Amino acid sequence: MQINAMARRYPSLTDIVDNFESSNELLHWARENQLLNHPLINQRINTVNHINQFENAEDLTEWAIHNNLLNDQQVLNKLKTLYTCKWCGRRSEST
Repeated sequence: MQINAMARRYPSLTDIVDNFESSNELLHWARENQLLNHPLINQRINTVNHINQFENAEDLTEWAIHNNLLNDQQVLNKLKTLYTCKWCGRRSEST
């Protein structure tokens, strides 16, 4: 029985980096893997920091559309947070 090595798909650096929700976690991982100066790492850290600065769901949505990041998991997580009432925990509908 021969195993087809080409059938395996290992995650790319982009796949790995895009899964980090915290810039601190990404920095720690990049430091451990000696990738602190890699352009993808720096770009993702800037993106995560930018996403976390939004206080308004409509502004974040507009920014995400403009930057082709509307399906980004961190954007979606932040939108859930912004659309959830801090007092009662109920989620409002997006407009």
